[in-house]
Amino acid sequence: IVSLLEPDQLAEYLRICGRLGLSALVETHDPDEVRTAADTAAARAMGADAVLVGETLMRAADKTAKLAELRGGI
Repeated sequence: IVSLLEPDQLAEYLRICGRLGLSALVETHDPDEVRTAADTAAARAMGADAVLVGETLMRAADKTAKLAELRGGI
């Protein structure tokens, strides 16, 4: 969870991942959760190439439709 690290620590861990050829899964916590296509677009604009949407999908009555919405037609 990123909030536990100082910026320099996070940067160093990301550099280590890069040297080892690994992708980093960086988890952040925010009061807002990813619930809409606008939320996923905002995350993408901040540089995210993936988001965790498990709770949103679990609560959705139509999981296929919710996933399509979150993907924004991608």
